[in-house]
Amino acid sequence: TEQLLGELARVGVATADISPGLEDPAFQNQPYDTHPNSRAHRHFAQALLPHLPPPSAHP
Repeated sequence: TEQLLGELARVGVATADISPGLEDPAFQNQPYDTHPNSRAHRHFAQALLPHLPPPSAHP
């Protein structure tokens, strides 16, 4: 992730790293299933929201 974020920054692409906390068991479906659960998706959405343009900026 850090390498990709660094390369994107180098070429001027804006990014938002939402990966911190992804390994938290509270964000996983089951102990044996590490796919993100609804709590993780809520966390991701809240982390991305400040980086999105306001709705009025969309055509």
